[in-house]
Amino acid sequence: MDTFNFYQDCKVTCWERTRFSIKANSYEEAKAIILSWKDKDVNSRIGIDKDIVYSDYELNPETVEGLSPSENGNNPTMEIYGEADELLYDNMEDGI
Repeated sequence: MDTFNFYQDCKVTCWERTRFSIKANSYEEAKAIILSWKDKDVNSRIGIDKDIVYSDYELNPETVEGLSPSENGNNPTMEIYGEADELLYDNMEDGI
């Protein structure tokens, strides 16, 4: 008997955590620097701002939640593929 390989892709939401440090004269100044960012997103500044030091990044698997197609602009959120990346199934076929 042969064995055949497949894979499933799922679109999910989850929380990610980025640990970083700010070089500043005080904690209050460091907070003010963060709050001065228009988008408040440190990930858009790492590697650009020399006063930001990246420490660590992680995804929290306990917060992973699946998305329905309706939560994804009526696009599939689960797909199963076979050999040569052949799409076998997506959850739009179920009308979910």
